Formats: sequence, structure tokens, C-alpha cells
Amino acid sequence: MNKVQCEAKKKPDFSSLKDDHEKLYEQVSEIVLHKEISGTKEEKDEWSKKIQAVSDQIVTLIKYIATFASQVTSIDEYNWVREAAYEWGAVEDCLELTSPLFYIKEVGKKSENIRQTILSLLPKELPEFSLMPKISKEDLQKEAYYLAGFRKERLIIENPSRIHQLIPSSREEILADWYSACTYFSSKILEGKLDLPTLVKSELYDCLEKVWLEDVKQLKAYQIWRSIEDRWISENHIREDYYYQACNQIADSLVDPYIKAPPSRFEALQDYLKNHYLTDEGKLDENKSHNLIERKAYRIWKKTKNSNSWENWSSAKQYVEDLYGNIIPAVLKSDPKSITRVKNAIKASENPAYYNIINCFEMALVIYFLPSEVFQDVEEI
Repeated sequence: MNKVQCEAKKKPDFSSLKDDHEKLYEQVSEIVLHKEISGTKEEKDEWSKKIQAVSDQIVTLIKYIATFASQVTSIDEYNWVREAAYEWGAVEDCLELTSPLFYIKEVGKKSENIRQTILSLLPKELPEFSLMPKISKEDLQKEAYYLAGFRKERLIIENPSRIHQLIPSSREEILADWYSACTYFSSKILEGKLDLPTLVKSELYDCLEKVWLEDVKQLKAYQIWRSIEDRWISENHIREDYYYQACNQIADSLVDPYIKAPPSRFEALQDYLKNHYLTDEGKLDENKSHNLIERKAYRIWKKTKNSNSWENWSSAKQYVEDLYGNIIPAVLKSDPKSITRVKNAIKASENPAYYNIINCFEMALVIYFLPSEVFQDVEEI
């Protein structure tokens, strides 16, 4: 056993590992970005050489992250490993490395790609999870407060004379900042960066419900745009491409086996569904679900301009029946008919109006608890 292998068996220091990751990932990301936007083969080759120059550092770091993943003992460590896995997975195609995870193969682990391999090494359960505080509404309120500060700072820089108008926030601004915080939160849930059944208190389920999936797509499209150096490009077809990339990312989450949770973690969500929308037998309760259907019917009218209120209500009700009336047997019994009804609702395959009324709570249920193989034929959502 060589020196690297001996060292890799020891749990790396968390603080040092984070610092090393941050520095190297920033350096590699910049190289990858310049390589992608290079106009000539010579330029691309030059940036490829720069990647190779740090290849040994990348391989060593990834091996240490993989080793650390199997030995995490806290929520902070667990979440950091997930984030690091997603970051290295995002640039993996451009790294041109030869088996950066050979150490993992040597110890008998199946190697797929960097992200999947690291995530597969995380422990499925940690005793400390039950002792650690989950994300609460208070945490989300703090996030909204920070977003308000960033918003005001940006506006003051653009127009200093407006400072007296920006403090305090108006009611409309407060509501907008809260919705922005909920949208960022929902996006992380759908990406698997914040584990829904493990880390999220039930009091936040309604925050997921209030965010339309469409708004998370717009946020993700904006983030993709922000990552591009030539951000001045504004042609419609370019903006649409960013949006389609965002849709594809959500479809990827549907089939990602490392986001999936076992049915045993569905209990809190099942209780919430029965308390708010379903009977004790798991069937749709129209009285409990009235406000949910009403909100979706209004959304259909707003997005489609269909003035036939009966049609809007009927579409909203059918969607709620398809998804909420089938989600429990789909998750707990793997009932094929129930799974198909839920899948068709999410795909909007039977009624295009469904496309406008999917919220992030519903999408999260499907991403975390329906099997990956169900969605292998889904290219975008």
C-alpha cells in the first residue's frame, strides 16, 4: 500500500479539506470556463494543458473527498460533501482525467461518475440526524432578510438618492423577498442539495407549496445565464435555451438515484398530506382540498386567459385528484396505476393546463419518492 492510499484511509481534516476544495475548484472552474468559450482549437488545447497541470491535485482532492464522505459524522459534513460532489460533477466532462477515482475502485466500490460515486459513499443513516435541528421557517425568514439587504444594497449603488425610499421595506417588497427566499429554498430541495425528508421541518412544506415549479425553472435559467461570461447576449432563442437547460436539470433530478429516499422516510409527509388534503384512507378530501384547487384554477385562468371558470376548476380538480389521490399508494405500495396517474399529472400529458399548476412540494414528492426507472423516458419537465 502506497503513501497516498495509507493517508486516504484516515479521515481528512474537515476545515483543511474545505479550504483545499474551494481554492482548487475555483481555479479549475475558471480554466473550464475559458476552455469552453475558446474560439480556436489551439486555444482549447492550451486550456487543456492547464487542466492537466493540476490533474494530480484534482485526483488527490477527489480521493480525499470520497474518503471523507464515508466517514461523515454531522449534518454540516454531510451537506458539504453533497455540495462538493455536485460541483465536481458539474465540471467532470471537461477534466480529461484518467480514472480520478481509481482508489475507490481498488477498495471495491462501483465507479460511475464523480458525483454519483461520492454520493454513494455517504452513509444512509446517521444517529446524529435525529439530534440535529432541521431547517425551520425562522431560517427561511433570515434568508429573506439577507436577500432584502442585497436587493437594497444593489439599488442604492445604482441610485444613492433612493436610500430614503428603501428603508424600511414596503409590504410588497417584504412579500417579494419572502417569495424569493422560498424559491431559492425550493430550488435546492429539487436539486437534492437539501434533503427533504431529513433536513426540512413540516412547517416548511407550505413554503414549497406556494412556489410554482415555473418560478424555479426561471431562477435556474437565470443562474445558468449568470454563469456565462458573455451575458450581454439577449436574443430570445438564447434565453429559451437557458430555460430548456433548467427544465433538463429538473428532469435529471427525477432519475437521480442518490436523491431518492426510502418509503420509511415518507411518514411526516404522509401525515401532512392527510391533515391537509386527504382522508385517513389516503383518498382526496374535497373539503380540505378546496383552497388548493381554487388556487390552481385561478393560476390556470391567469396563465391561459381561459374565461371559462368551470373548465379551469375542472382541470385543477382533476390534477389534484390524480396527484394527491394517488401519491400515497404510489410511494408506499408501488401501485402501478397510482404511479402512472402521478407521472401523467407531473408530465401534463393528459391536460396542458397541468403544466402551469405544478408546485414545488408536489415535484419534491415525486423526485424523492418515486422510482428513477419510472421517469427514464422523460427528457424535460
